[in-house]
Amino acid sequence: MTEQNKTASGILAIWHDVVPEHDQATNEWYNREHHEERLATPGFLSARRHLALIGAPKYFSMYETTDPSVLASEAYLDNLNNPSDWTREMMSHYRNTSRAVCHRDISLGAGHGAFVMTIRYNETSDEKAALGGRTEARVTDAVGEPGIVSVQVWSLDDASTHIPTEEKEIRGALQQADVANKTIVVTGTSQQQVDAARQRYFSSVELVQRGIAEEEPDVGLYQLIYSITQ
Repeated sequence: MTEQNKTASGILAIWHDVVPEHDQATNEWYNREHHEERLATPGFLSARRHLALIGAPKYFSMYETTDPSVLASEAYLDNLNNPSDWTREMMSHYRNTSRAVCHRDISLGAGHGAFVMTIRYNETSDEKAALGGRTEARVTDAVGEPGIVSVQVWSLDDASTHIPTEEKEIRGALQQADVANKTIVVTGTSQQQVDAARQRYFSSVELVQRGIAEEEPDVGLYQLIYSITQ
């Protein structure tokens, strides 16, 4: 299997902070239980976790699935509604959480770089009517920039994102209710190269001025700290 699975169209993306005194314990839980538990679910293909270098929240995790329906499947929802004791403890320490089930609309590049920029925004009605054409043109150009490994565009699956579960109850009011309906993900081999590509093709001001984003996006630059594949 290649580092970036070209047949995978489902994405689960989670951005969150952690109560500082529980930070190390939360990472141990991810490393030793949670990611492997998720990948044991039929349809899950990979898990990656990232630490913020610029921006917030502190952590960004992403899971690839064969398609978005996996993230509303009976098997996956059974996991969410029957969390382990360790999961219950760790999720109670989440803060500023944004969890999104997405469809991967565009995926260019064969790998996943160690430095990852996430650009989250709400798409304008004009861009939606244009079927994302202006965004797609920028993605095609950006993936050819020096040091860029991959560029992806994700669209929110709103219904699957907002299915009520026991894990959401654990996070409670600390679970962010609203999530962006579009995410651009740029990965590369250096922080500077990823940021340069973002500024050239996906600057916050330009995305708004060109009628792609309704408002300035939430931007975070992350470094890969964990990766596992089926």
